Amino acid sequence: MHLIDRSMDEDDTQIIEGVLPDLYDDPTDVPAVVVVASAKSASSLTGAYLSGLRGRGVEVVAPSVEGDVACSNSRPTMRKR
Repeated sequence: MHLIDRSMDEDDTQIIEGVLPDLYDDPTDVPAVVVVASAKSASSLTGAYLSGLRGRGVEVVAPSVEGDVACSNSRPTMRKR
């Protein structure tokens, strides 16, 4: 986990682009899937950059809000069973 100082006026995409070169300086460190905070941050450029470093495909994804809502909505029903 990497903590980032959010006191600057940078958006998530700018922060990710600024951190990536330092975070993944060794191609063997780049995972096949990178999870970012929001869909806005999951840009195709970030995936292309990481794929180029890794030498293989990298998927940049964001958690699904709809999936989280579905899970929390189903919990009461599942508890009754």
